[in-house]
Amino acid sequence: MWERRYQDPTRSRASHGENGVLLSVEMQKGNNIVSWAGRSCRACTVRPLLPPDLKLGPDRDQPSVVSDRIKDLEREFLLASGRFILVTISFFRFVLQ
Repeated sequence: MWERRYQDPTRSRASHGENGVLLSVEMQKGNNIVSWAGRSCRACTVRPLLPPDLKLGPDRDQPSVVSDRIKDLEREFLLASGRFILVTISFFRFVLQ
């Protein structure tokens, strides 16, 4: 009779000093990562099926990082546009005098 076994892991994942397992959930190409973030949380519905002492938590939250970077880019673009308008008005004020 054959018995299937996995080899002992040579590397392990630790989070906050505790052993852990890394589950990677990745988005398919061509989707919006910010809107995908809300739908990916549906994976949390498996929580009742897991042992009570098992802790679940995100290691990295890429959709939040992307959303924050987009907000920063919008803010910087508005500031740059405002500065350009101020410099242009100042320049024409000098030229027209």
